[in-house]
Formats: sequence, structure tokens, C-alpha cells
Amino acid sequence: MKFWTFGRHDLDYIKEKVEEFNNTNKDNIEVELVSMSENFKQSYEMAVASGQAPDIFIPDGSLFLEFAKRGYFEPLDDNMSSEMRQQYEPVLVENLMFGTKFLFCDNQLVFAI
Repeated sequence: MKFWTFGRHDLDYIKEKVEEFNNTNKDNIEVELVSMSENFKQSYEMAVASGQAPDIFIPDGSLFLEFAKRGYFEPLDDNMSSEMRQQYEPVLVENLMFGTKFLFCDNQLVFAI
């Protein structure tokens, strides 16, 4: 699973969490972390155009709406249990929805197509 981030301020923390996940998950899921701090927008658009977009990414907040309008994201609605959805209900409308689709959770973690 490819996971892109554009930020550097918490990169060590993210690396630590990805390594912890890779070492402890029981589902044979391997996360490949890529820091895309330079030219994130162009890199992401090229990746989408070539069918190589990351599975998960943390975008620059200013790009989220633009990317959502272009249809770059896979809605999470069908992949969320009712319990998970209830966890985010208090903030769904303000922070996590695009139109009527649930596109991301927690700190701007976005699932892309």
C-alpha cells in the first residue's frame, strides 16, 4: 500500500507509526511511505494520470477541495462500519465530507483512487 505525505514537520513520527504498523499487523499489509515534499501537486496529478496514485495520502490542505472536485478520491462510505461512522458523526459535515461523500478521516488522511 503506497502512502504519500507532503509534510516534513511530523515525518519522523509518521515513519515510526508506519514501521510499527508494518511490524505488528496480522493482515499481511505492507505500507510503503513516500515523502513528497517537493512538487506535491504535480507529482500527484502525474501519478493519477498514469494510474500510479498512492492508496493513501496526507495532502496539502489547500489541495483537498481541488482534488475532490476532480474526482481523485474514492469515497469511504461503503468501507465504513456503522460504529466507525458514528465515531466521526460529530465532525462529518464540517470537516470530513465532500458533498454527500465521506472522503477522509482523522488528520486529513485521504484514500485516493
